[in-house]
Amino acid sequence: MDASERVHIHWRLWQKVEAGDTNATIQTLVRVAEALGVDARDLFV
Repeated sequence: MDASERVHIHWRLWQKVEAGDTNATIQTLVRVAEALGVDARDLFV
C-alpha cells in the first residue's frame, strides 16, 4: 500500500509534506506519524 493511502491524503500532498513545500496541519502530521509508526514529536527533531 502506498504511504499516502495509509495516511488517507492525496499523493501530491504527501510529496509536498516530504519536500517541506507546504504547511501541513497538525492532524496531517499525526496521521503521517501513525503511518510511519513513530511519535508525532519525532517529526520535529
